[in-house]
Amino acid sequence: MKKIVKKLVAAALALTMVLSMAACSMGDEKKESSDSGKKSDGEVKVGFVVSDMSDAFFAHLIKNIEKYAKEEGVTFTAKECPEISDKITGIENFVQSGCDVIICHVTDADALKDAATSAEDAGVRFISYDSDIDGTSGFIGIDNHEYGYAIGKNAAEWINDNFEENEKVKVGVCNYPDYPFLVTREEGILDALKELAPNANVEVTAKAGYTPEGVDVGDAWVQSNKDLNVVVGINDAGVLGVYESFKSAGIKVEKE
Repeated sequence: MKKIVKKLVAAALALTMVLSMAACSMGDEKKESSDSGKKSDGEVKVGFVVSDMSDAFFAHLIKNIEKYAKEEGVTFTAKECPEISDKITGIENFVQSGCDVIICHVTDADALKDAATSAEDAGVRFISYDSDIDGTSGFIGIDNHEYGYAIGKNAAEWINDNFEENEKVKVGVCNYPDYPFLVTREEGILDALKELAPNANVEVTAKAGYTPEGVDVGDAWVQSNKDLNVVVGINDAGVLGVYESFKSAGIKVEKE
């Protein structure tokens, strides 16, 4: 997770600052200034529409962006918007408040396209995070099928190291069907397991993208599927919840 956070922070900040400076120069193109390309009022505003500020990953990301923004003299505001309707409102509010750049955690590109392109039409640079939206200024993300495949490959390697080829391995998968990009990631996980560990059998799946959800799923699996050999998920937070639940129930678990 730490490597991913560093890469995303670096990419987000680099792209944000480039676009922010572009916004500044456009605002100053008709004015002479000795202020090194900054706006005449000296302010660059960046808004971040984020799905869950309590999530460890996003909390870490926001903390690092806030630190860098302060160093660069940029006004940075993060707004928690868990649902699509919240994200649309958040984008509109950031446009109205005069943001130069909006970074948005895009959970459904089709549902957010109109809000994103409206922001661009209003002169705001819109940066999509996790899912790309055509017609916007930038995208920060990864190929989610490849990401999922890498997760599944890691699980498959552990299975192959610890079980014989003729042994049936029972697998539980933590997914998150609400977000299309996470469905794609889950597909990558399943493809890797099928190709690289054919003796792995997915016995059960459940929605668990956040740690509290993972705890609830783990509690249920302790009752219904306590003989699982492997639990894998679309992120670390949900699986961590399952781990904590299994550990509390006295089930011996190994973290990879």
